[in-house]
Amino acid sequence: MTKCIAFFNFGNKCILELLVATYTLRKHYTGKIVWMLDRNDDWNKQVAQQVINLNIDIMWVNLNLIKRNAKSAVKPYLFNQLFATGYDSCIMCDGDLLFLKPIDELWKPLEENGILLTQFCNWKTNGPIMMGRLKQLEDVGIITNKEMFKQLTNGLPAINIGVMGFTRKRLNAVKTWESATEKLAGKHIADEVAAHLLLTFDYTYIAPSTFNASAKIGDLSHIEDNHIVHYHGSSQGGGEPDLRYENRRRSSRLWFAYLYDFYKSGLVPEASMWEHYATGGVYEVLQSNPNLPYECSREFILC
Repeated sequence: MTKCIAFFNFGNKCILELLVATYTLRKHYTGKIVWMLDRNDDWNKQVAQQVINLNIDIMWVNLNLIKRNAKSAVKPYLFNQLFATGYDSCIMCDGDLLFLKPIDELWKPLEENGILLTQFCNWKTNGPIMMGRLKQLEDVGIITNKEMFKQLTNGLPAINIGVMGFTRKRLNAVKTWESATEKLAGKHIADEVAAHLLLTFDYTYIAPSTFNASAKIGDLSHIEDNHIVHYHGSSQGGGEPDLRYENRRRSSRLWFAYLYDFYKSGLVPEASMWEHYATGGVYEVLQSNPNLPYECSREFILC
């Protein structure tokens, strides 16, 4: 079975995070890694020339064909592109992850079931935040069956789609997700809210949150014990200025430790040029303390 782990990117804001994520994944995974980059984006063309030593495949896609908005149907479109290219089994990851341990054990349940989702911390679908989000599915007519809505909001694990997978045999499920996402386009995390529909399918496998641990609201005191840590696009540098190095101090310092490890590897000599654009306060923090990555690397045993 032809399989891959895929990332996607457009613009320059997440390139440094994507480089670190790919570097840490390569520490544990020798299989095929695909970067799906916007063919109309000059930033993407520039970084694509820098990553030969990371041993990745570049797939150029036309994100102008869909709404250029991460809250719309970008991820379903990209899964369809991967399957159209010939892959049978794909795990798609956000670019703001750290891979701390092997994730090969995810392939078997994905290939046996056809859909892989990852739990978001200890949230449930009957919690107040999730109930509000999932009510949108009913409001726009995606769910019209009261029993199905009751099933969906009956305390199932809430999911985060920073790590998720499909096999070719579940293309119909991708289409269902894509259609629901398009109806919610413009809403907050529309693709993630719509993906909760997949929880109602009996062939969906839900991996524990250790494979998608939140750097914001997870167990930050033991954040380094997870397989994958997810920074949600804003926690690498501690997040908002008033939270930087406070509530999220440990998970932020873990990311900087791996940034140092990545720089030290020399695999992408030009990587530091992307600091200026990085999200989550990374550039500002590094400007105030250029030695921070080295200091942080002394605090953790990096695998």
